[in-house]
Amino acid sequence: MTRKSPETLLAICNTIAGGIMAYSKACAINGVPQSTFWDWIKASQGGDETLMIDYLGETLPFHKAVNGARRMALHEMRGRFEEKNVLGWDEPIFYMGMPTWKPDPRVIGIADEDIREMLTGYRDGLLRDANGACIQNTIHHNPPVAAVLRSLEMAFPGEYRPGTTSQVSIASNVAIGVNFPKPRDYSGKPPAIPPAPALPQLQILPETDELQIPETEDDDELRAMLGEDEPAEVTDTPPETYAEFVPEQPKQAEPEPVMIAEPTPEKYQPGANPLIQPRNGRPLSDLERDLLARLPGKLSRPA
Repeated sequence: MTRKSPETLLAICNTIAGGIMAYSKACAINGVPQSTFWDWIKASQGGDETLMIDYLGETLPFHKAVNGARRMALHEMRGRFEEKNVLGWDEPIFYMGMPTWKPDPRVIGIADEDIREMLTGYRDGLLRDANGACIQNTIHHNPPVAAVLRSLEMAFPGEYRPGTTSQVSIASNVAIGVNFPKPRDYSGKPPAIPPAPALPQLQILPETDELQIPETEDDDELRAMLGEDEPAEVTDTPPETYAEFVPEQPKQAEPEPVMIAEPTPEKYQPGANPLIQPRNGRPLSDLERDLLARLPGKLSRPA
């Protein structure tokens, strides 16, 4: 089991105050199991005297010291945020996962490594700090305007915080805040009924026999081109019969009657062949001859 000592408890609080807000990570850095950390927190809340440490200039229980360390980390976070809102920040530049380094401006364009070593003390021509370490390329980012305004509102609320004045006036004579109109009084006499509007009067035009149309110069020119023709007589009386306005059609000659010559009846001759002699003035048909030929015996017809 991890030894419970004031030094270990203080180290955990300093780790949390440095920005390691996750308790599990702060415990792992200091070699303390997470379960042991929570056992110490529970015992400190129960009043264990062995978990009292000197922190922030006073003797505090371990759980209160952890809360104080978290407050310090939050203040540090706000300070870094405000610093970015004032100065911006520099982002390191990498290429294909590898850092890029700043060249030394004193040897830019000099390809001879001996001359570069003579001028800077290094043959690669890279810029170095006071300790001789290469300086990585960075790109500067200006702070967002919204974040800057937010910081200014927090620091100078009277100057940068927008003021909003809203005044809402509600006049009401009921509890729910809704104005109802006063009901109309119908106790008196009924209102007078206005008279009906006058009907529009139609204008009666005078009767005229003919419609007088003024003649123009164009009518004279048209009459000169077409010639003077007598106007057709127009009557308002309708014709009595249809034949008055339909031209008479010529009559066709009546067809002559068709004469049909009747056959002369032939006299029946007894003893003649009944298959070929006429019957009732006409010859036998093929069907009659065939039927008579099928009958047995001789047939004789009376005269």
